[in-house]
Amino acid sequence: MASVYQKLQKHLDNLPIGFPATETGVEIRLLQYFFTEREAQILLHLTIIPQSLKQIYRRVKHLGYSKTHLKYILDGMVEKRTITRTENKRNTKYRADMLVVGLYEYKVDNVDLELSNLMLEYMQAGFRDEFFRKDTELQLRTIPVEKSFTHASPVTTYDNIRDIINQTTDILVGNCICRQSCDLLERPCKKTDLREWCLTFAYDGKPATWHGNKRHLTKDEALEILEKAEKVGLVLQPSNSQKPAFLCLCCGCCCGVLSEAKHLRNPAQYFESNYYSEVDTDLCIGCEVCINRCNMDAIMIINHKAVIDWDRCIGCGLCVSTCPKSAIRLTFKSELDIPPKTTTGLYLRILSKKMPKRKIFGLALRILLGLKLNH
Repeated sequence: MASVYQKLQKHLDNLPIGFPATETGVEIRLLQYFFTEREAQILLHLTIIPQSLKQIYRRVKHLGYSKTHLKYILDGMVEKRTITRTENKRNTKYRADMLVVGLYEYKVDNVDLELSNLMLEYMQAGFRDEFFRKDTELQLRTIPVEKSFTHASPVTTYDNIRDIINQTTDILVGNCICRQSCDLLERPCKKTDLREWCLTFAYDGKPATWHGNKRHLTKDEALEILEKAEKVGLVLQPSNSQKPAFLCLCCGCCCGVLSEAKHLRNPAQYFESNYYSEVDTDLCIGCEVCINRCNMDAIMIINHKAVIDWDRCIGCGLCVSTCPKSAIRLTFKSELDIPPKTTTGLYLRILSKKMPKRKIFGLALRILLGLKLNH
């Protein structure tokens, strides 16, 4: 008979970013790290669609819990950051979360060596293939650093970090869990000693949210952080929607996305980006500054000239902004990638590749009805 953790693995594998089984069984150890058996049993009845206590109770009352006891367990899981609670004037709701972006990131400022090792093992044992799939969008997109646009074509709003920040009404900054994990694994960042590099955004007067230590930023302060990120050579990776919920400032040594992508063949194909870099060989002096700036190992020097491997270039613009001879420029791709308007739209698009159309239609309808009822 399958254990509750084996059932939970299959349940969570149906989320937009799944939870695949592996030969090593590391996924079960991860679930045991996050959830007690009682919590896992209840989580089997939660989905990514927020549900009220009353709705959840109908599903789990056969387990013998009172509604009061169920609320106590659910609120305890919220405090542990293993599920999400949403509240408004009408109701309190709970939903399940994906491993990434989700359960793992919620452990920022509380991550330990055990979780760091489990995540590293799981990524290599099978989660990498789930996260990077050719048939669907990545959760993040890559946009160029602002200084790289000197030579670029006109920039769309969702690819311009200054335009994105100008749309926000609240900004928080917190620590990067990827760098915290690498510190624990004795693999400290090669780019920066700072750890406070992750921004979250809110729009339309709503408050931004963060699960660890945080502080509010003005728009000018956020732009100052981006200036520091460009100087040390960090890639801009916002969430993949036209109004991104967060922005990661990433390096190729610590970031789980960039570091794992480098193990793949032709990694650029997995990234949502509208740009790539080109070299003017007449101007290039082979100084190798661009090689040190590239986080994807996409540049080499051949015959004293920089050569870019377009199968690895993700269009971040870091090589452009510091070229002493302006020999590198960003170029628009022939086909423009337009991100979904919202995070909900992104996850529906991802799920559409995993689920039959009739199930996707039903899920989309339930989400839209839920959003309508909440407002």
